[in-house]
Amino acid sequence: MNAITLQTLIMYKIIRSLSFLIWISCAIPTIPYAQDAYTGTFWVDGNFTAKFTQPITSGVATNLNVPAIVAPGLHTISGYFTSSTNIRGSVFSDYFYKVVVAGGVTQYEYWLDNNLAQKKTGKLTKLTGALFYLDIPATLQNGYHIVSIRFKVNGGMWSGITRSSFEKNSINNGITQGEYWFDENYAAKKTLAITNPLNVNGNLDITGLTEGSHVANIRFQINGSLYSSITSNTFTVPTCDPLFADGFDYPFGDKGYDVNGGRYTIAEGITPECNNLYPSSPSANPARGSTAGGWHNANDVGNYLQQTNTCGIHPGEDWNYNSGTDDVGQKVYAIANGVIVDVAKTYTTTNAYGYRITIEHTLPDGSKLWSLYLHITDSLTDGYTLSMPTYSLGQSVKRGDIIGKIASWNVAGNKNAPHLHVEIRTTNPGTSVWASDNGVGYYTDVIGVQRCGGITLAQVTAAFANMTTDGIIDPSDFIEHNRRICNAGVLTAVAYPPYNCVAFAPQATANDKLEMKNNSINIAAKVSISPNPASAILHITGLTKKITGNELEVLNAAGITVKKWQRFNGTEINVSALPTGLYLLRINSSTTLKFIKE
Repeated sequence: MNAITLQTLIMYKIIRSLSFLIWISCAIPTIPYAQDAYTGTFWVDGNFTAKFTQPITSGVATNLNVPAIVAPGLHTISGYFTSSTNIRGSVFSDYFYKVVVAGGVTQYEYWLDNNLAQKKTGKLTKLTGALFYLDIPATLQNGYHIVSIRFKVNGGMWSGITRSSFEKNSINNGITQGEYWFDENYAAKKTLAITNPLNVNGNLDITGLTEGSHVANIRFQINGSLYSSITSNTFTVPTCDPLFADGFDYPFGDKGYDVNGGRYTIAEGITPECNNLYPSSPSANPARGSTAGGWHNANDVGNYLQQTNTCGIHPGEDWNYNSGTDDVGQKVYAIANGVIVDVAKTYTTTNAYGYRITIEHTLPDGSKLWSLYLHITDSLTDGYTLSMPTYSLGQSVKRGDIIGKIASWNVAGNKNAPHLHVEIRTTNPGTSVWASDNGVGYYTDVIGVQRCGGITLAQVTAAFANMTTDGIIDPSDFIEHNRRICNAGVLTAVAYPPYNCVAFAPQATANDKLEMKNNSINIAAKVSISPNPASAILHITGLTKKITGNELEVLNAAGITVKKWQRFNGTEINVSALPTGLYLLRINSSTTLKFIKE
């Protein structure tokens, strides 16, 4: 649960521990809990009509000028504080004792319920203004009790005994619960249970609040009926530091967002979805890959691949869309906020296999991760032109920024085998990237040695150990478990493998759409709406579906937006709740169509 501490919001302390304030002669009670208050309103023994006010110095214990007509004996003092901005604190109550004694008092002693054997004593250094509290045992039962007190003067004589009755918890135990709400949204108020009225602490649930400044309002219920005055204070839901990774998305396709902007898991097309092979469950000739349609992981982390000059264990994920060149030119996105630390050819000897970008991600706890994107080309190309991405080292990127496009390989004069190779590392790969590989970016049991014709369990185990040394983890599994790690300023611990492998639900077909190659197409001539006039459902035809969705707005005749959709890829909208009249449907801030609601 997202929460803020109640103590940080309440302007003035509401209830102090049960104790009794002794007032000697004309001594003046001290109110020690007026932090940040400027005016105090007080009354004695519940007589609110005889209330009096007094200026309060912020942060300083303040002597109260209690009316002289107050008789000697045990009394209650109640009050509240008001700030310079007219914010009123909750009502507090406490006991004080007034007794008139001749000068020269040096000592006191008191006991409860005639139990003289359990008396307690204390010394006084002066008469005027001498204050002390009675130590009331926590084990003392609730109910009526008698306190007896006497004072000793310089000559060694004791005063007569003064006795008063009191009811333990008759004041402080009245608070039963609190309620709080944020800003002006009283309809969304929440209840705060009070388990110990002598120490009111707790957490306020801020789930759902947007980042930025808010006002917390709180009040307390007394004896199940009356409420205290409302205490209000401003607090801030912090934003996530833009330099930190606040969550992880997929680097391709729709990045794992559905048409309504909700996050979903892009299925790898492999069973089980969670990678339970690397690094904890090796097997001889391990197989992890998919040939499914749409976006799919054709070559997973830990998969054994045997082809010319590349025999070994695969260290990343190879993502394809369908087959052939269907994914050439598709955009590649940064999976999280970070800094570009390397831009180079995929393989140092040639650019025929495209280029590589490495991004360093700093997590909120200060630790770091590195993501690698291979076989890409500059984002300004069509994917068939191999050009180094135009990023400079040290350049910052945000989650979802376009960092390149999937490149078509140019090997031996053929354009073939396009895919996006993705890796996530927990150790810095530097510029050599595969320090413990078999010499061509795959891993075996011996650095620099390939294993063609099959690989044994022992060799796989050793290969996995070499991969672990290079900090390789499964990219999709990590992304799936860390979509948001900072939400409204509240941090969630980063989840590292191994994971509890669960069966993620396959994505809906509508969520797995390839982004249109031509995003600049003029849709004005293609889009139409019907029926017109419309009473409930307005059908939209000819709307280009985009990976990021379309933005739709309905404006009334005054030009005011009355309905809005983001990431829209549907075919109809519901306008039944709109009043009768003329409206405009604006699509992507560029195309406007008129319709009548009847």
